[in-house]
Parts: sequence; structure tokens; C-alpha cells
Amino acid sequence: MSSDLKSKDVELWTAWSKNPNKTTLTPLLKQVEPVINKEVARWSGGAVAIPALRAEARQLAVKSFETFNPSKAALN
Repeated sequence: MSSDLKSKDVELWTAWSKNPNKTTLTPLLKQVEPVINKEVARWSGGAVAIPALRAEARQLAVKSFETFNPSKAALN
């Protein structure tokens, strides 16, 4: 992953962590959407519908944002 993407991840996460609301969450979720889509595709094909998997993945992403520490790991 390029340092520009990592920098953008941290920038969006920082904005959200300082002011957690829909306005700051939307761009952060959009930034990690490729990872969400990759994992949804990997887990699809079973009894659970893709929209349900995607909704669960987005909820898990938001929970992970709450405990994310940029000095210890990257978002993507």
C-alpha cells in the first residue's frame, strides 16, 4: 500500500475520531470499501445474502475504527 493511501486513511480516521458523525464516517467507510468488498466476495456464496454480509462488514469496520491506533497498525 502506498504511503499516500496510508496517510489518507489516517487523515480520515483522525477526522472521524475527533468528531464521530455521519459526515466524517462516510468518507472513512468509502476509503476502506475495497477491503470490505474483497472480504464480502470471499465470504459470499453461502446462505447469507450479500447485502447482509456487506452490512455486517461495515458494522465491524466501524467497531474497528473505535479501537484503531495508527501508531500500531494500518487500516487497510
